[in-house]
Amino acid sequence: MAWSFSGDKPIFMQLVDKITLDILTGKYSSGDRLPTVREISLDAGVNPNTVQRALSEAETTGLVEIRRGDGSYVTSDQSIINEAREKKVAELTNRFVSSLRSFGLSDSDMETIVKESIKKERKDSDNG
Repeated sequence: MAWSFSGDKPIFMQLVDKITLDILTGKYSSGDRLPTVREISLDAGVNPNTVQRALSEAETTGLVEIRRGDGSYVTSDQSIINEAREKKVAELTNRFVSSLRSFGLSDSDMETIVKESIKKERKDSDNG
């Protein structure tokens, strides 16, 4: 089944984002071999050249290592993954706080909302 892509950014960059997220959330661990260009291409429903471009772009971040003739791997340097994860968490947190601030919420209001959301998520996962 083909992935769903939005029209707001190039497909290859959306693939980079997906690969990056899969690494940062632990779907792929340090040193893991990534699916082949062909596998990703078939799964995502995109041209193999687009996948290759995405993997090359992901390589520039240091999260992916391309070994010619052997495939693509998640970096074996865990510190690169940890740093990228911290950067992504900070980016998401800043965006979240800015969004809530635009609604006129105080720091106290935001803290309450976050605490309640954590409680609800914990309860939902305990019941799920």
